[in-house]
Amino acid sequence: MMRISADTIRTVFGIIGNGTALVLFFSPVPTFRRIWKSGSVEQFHATPYLATLLNCMFWILYGLPMRLRVLLVLVIEILFVGAVAAIVLTIVHGYMRRSLIVGVLCVIFGTLMYASPLSVMKQVIQSKSVEFMPLFLSLASFFNGICWTIYALIRFDLFITIPNGLGVAFAVAQLILYMMYRGSTARQMKERKQKMEMGLVNTNGSLKDDLENGTKIGN
Repeated sequence: MMRISADTIRTVFGIIGNGTALVLFFSPVPTFRRIWKSGSVEQFHATPYLATLLNCMFWILYGLPMRLRVLLVLVIEILFVGAVAAIVLTIVHGYMRRSLIVGVLCVIFGTLMYASPLSVMKQVIQSKSVEFMPLFLSLASFFNGICWTIYALIRFDLFITIPNGLGVAFAVAQLILYMMYRGSTARQMKERKQKMEMGLVNTNGSLKDDLENGTKIGN
């Protein structure tokens, strides 16, 4: 009977994880198209995208080869991450200590990336609408987090386990909210469309505008 090594399994999940990561990073494309067409960011939050940018930049630094020189690091990284790379590689001596410092930063920004939708989740609960919390992004975060958590647990890497484990939890919370409020979202969007046809809401009206207008009309 053929025996599959832990390294082989880890490699497989690493490959799958790269695939899910690509899906995760491309998942905001429909949102960007909507913003481009409407000419308005409406109620979408910029926080998840800024957190994702910082997270990716620090993971690039974490995954760089041991002997990469400071100059190359500065070329790859920009602004804040470039400064951190220069400090770590010139002041902190020893590969293990450098990995510890950069790994901690990766945990922080990885957690921020996955936790950034919390502000959106608050809006979902208040408005009872998931219109501005894209389902595709939540699903991509869920599967990406699972793949990288499994990858990290096979040959334990705390720095990869923590942010991705938390990412799974946050994604599950988003999916639960989506299941809870998808019905009310459809109703609100239908009502807004009817109001737009009646001229009660402008064509760029957002959910927030819709709710405010609804309150005024009700009064």
